[in-house]
Amino acid sequence: MQIDRDVAVPTRDGSVLVADVFRPEGDDPVPVIASIGPYGKDVHWPDRYPLYELVANNEYMVWETPDPEWWVPRGYALVRIDTRGTGKSPGRLDLYGPRDAEDFHDVVEWIAEQPWCTGKVASSGISWLAMMGWRVAALQPPHLAAVVAWEGSTDFYRECAYQGGLYSNGFIDFWWDRQIEPQRTEHDGDDWREVLPQHPLLDDYHRARATDLDRVTVPVLSAANWGALHLHLRGNIEGWRRAEH
Repeated sequence: MQIDRDVAVPTRDGSVLVADVFRPEGDDPVPVIASIGPYGKDVHWPDRYPLYELVANNEYMVWETPDPEWWVPRGYALVRIDTRGTGKSPGRLDLYGPRDAEDFHDVVEWIAEQPWCTGKVASSGISWLAMMGWRVAALQPPHLAAVVAWEGSTDFYRECAYQGGLYSNGFIDFWWDRQIEPQRTEHDGDDWREVLPQHPLLDDYHRARATDLDRVTVPVLSAANWGALHLHLRGNIEGWRRAEH
């Protein structure tokens, strides 16, 4: 396996995102599986959650991302990207906003232009990474070939921020403290612990973070989990129901 660390990926506004690329040895182009998230592409999974029992534990395991040791020998490349404003990617944090989705679009198109890519790029990952898969699919980048959404909500207001109309403060506070704050590169951008209580209704802030599932036209594998019915189940069902497979 060939590994390229901290690769700079350009975006439409001139900013760069930082990625790791895992691919088979040699020069033959292969299809690519991409994931983008705010959890830190360099954070080893057991270091983050040592109590989890992993079926396969290796030095490349990162929270909720595809495992290079499984996919690369099967003829795929993996690309992991730090969300703007987290990990090694500089810039203003705008989680799940329009810029966040556009960044993933630009990453997909950049990957497709690389000599080690066949021009086919898929999105895959769990939870947040699946949510971003729905988001980028709705933007219809020309080289996105498929989306594999493992437990990925699609309606930020109803499924994440205000479940049943009630602010999900317990989850948001815990998640932000544990997952986001340690990975922020700059303290620029919205802090959901402060911003979300100011938007109790379905306003423009939340509409900007709702995925237009009717624009998802690529093949989709939507994998739901009854154990996460309060957060992701509805999104997986709506994604499968409304996407134009």
